[in-house]
Amino acid sequence: MPPTVIAWGAGHDDIAELMAEHLPAEIAEFFGEEALLKIPKWSHANDNFDDWDKVQKQYFKFTEAEMNLINEHGITSMYSFHSTKGQAVCAILLTQAFRDKNKEHSAFWLTTLGHSIADEAACNHGPLLHYLTYYLQRGYQLPMGEGVGFDFHDAHKTEKGRAIATKLLTGFTPKITATLPNEFLLQIMGSGIQGNAYMTRRESKISLLPSRVNFPQQWVESPTDSHKIQNTKAGW
Repeated sequence: MPPTVIAWGAGHDDIAELMAEHLPAEIAEFFGEEALLKIPKWSHANDNFDDWDKVQKQYFKFTEAEMNLINEHGITSMYSFHSTKGQAVCAILLTQAFRDKNKEHSAFWLTTLGHSIADEAACNHGPLLHYLTYYLQRGYQLPMGEGVGFDFHDAHKTEKGRAIATKLLTGFTPKITATLPNEFLLQIMGSGIQGNAYMTRRESKISLLPSRVNFPQQWVESPTDSHKIQNTKAGW
């Protein structure tokens, strides 16, 4: 997956669809149509704190080897795959599923790993846009001005945005960047550095767009009113 793929929220659906559409031919052929169609439906699997029994009822039963690896490394929920250790475990699960020629499980673990990597480059997860999104927009409930938006979906839902994404992926072929297992895992675990570097170089441009945040006039005249709204309406 390209390190420049960014997603959060509905953007995960878009990223999963694009991933399914642009997989290398041999992997797409291995997965088959049924598994490929499930990839977008699994795009939010990571954002789940349910126990493993509930997770398996929702998706499918994990193999004994998969559960042994999950339990051995203290992965307590699907949400744990967001962590650096979780990414490494997920990469091993993916490798094992490919080795076992398990189409459904391979597609599932690829989608899971893709979700966490996309999260790391999502601009709204940077400190400035995180502040705008969760503190000003959700906390103070400030209306946001017109602009780029906080998520890949904001761009991809437009005709022009989708065309740009498709163009960027045209001809893309994943490259083998590691041949040794430990080297491969270190690259997966360090993907967050690359993703965050991409994200932080861009978040200030989005955060500081003119009229990005529309402050109510009464807040300008009486700043203490903002705290009243925050403490009562937003419940913070």
